[in-house]
Amino acid sequence: MKLKNKYCSVNLEIDPAYSVGSADNRKYDLTFNPGEYGRGDYCKTLCFDIDCYSSRYTVALTGDGSCQAEDCAVLEEKILSVLLGWDIIQFDVKARQIIKRATVDVFGCCFGVFRVGDRYLIYGECEIAMLDSNFNKIWGFAGRDIFVSVTGKNPFVINKNSVSLYDFEDNYYEVDFNGKVIVDRPAGKN
Repeated sequence: MKLKNKYCSVNLEIDPAYSVGSADNRKYDLTFNPGEYGRGDYCKTLCFDIDCYSSRYTVALTGDGSCQAEDCAVLEEKILSVLLGWDIIQFDVKARQIIKRATVDVFGCCFGVFRVGDRYLIYGECEIAMLDSNFNKIWGFAGRDIFVSVTGKNPFVINKNSVSLYDFEDNYYEVDFNGKVIVDRPAGKN
């Protein structure tokens, strides 16, 4: 995943070879393990290559093993908000430090975080949720099954004023940004 603004560019990917506590890991300028994962714990490490245009550095950030590299971060000015499983970490790219950590209150695994106005939208396996700027849950929505598609349809789409969802059973939902259900159409119904 690549993010860029006038302050910096960030390239994020999973480091599959990283092992907590190993001397054989790739060398990073900064390493963070806010969940205090140990050797043998189910975890993954995200690697960030950060270019602040006057300086470059690398960061290793270890989190829950369910974390994804795609759609896992939002870059706003000098703040990088990263979704690591059920944790959101805010990292100040100029100060090179974690400034906030919060646990996301959603059911099931979290697939992505997106900025919607002044709030954050979490795309989860079983629930989507809207969070305020302090990562407090405003509302959540769950369908009849998990939000993945076996029919090839995109299971999660952010529209201008709503979110469109398909679940595993091919049920279709549309929810506005205030959590109001606009459409709840069972599979096979037009």
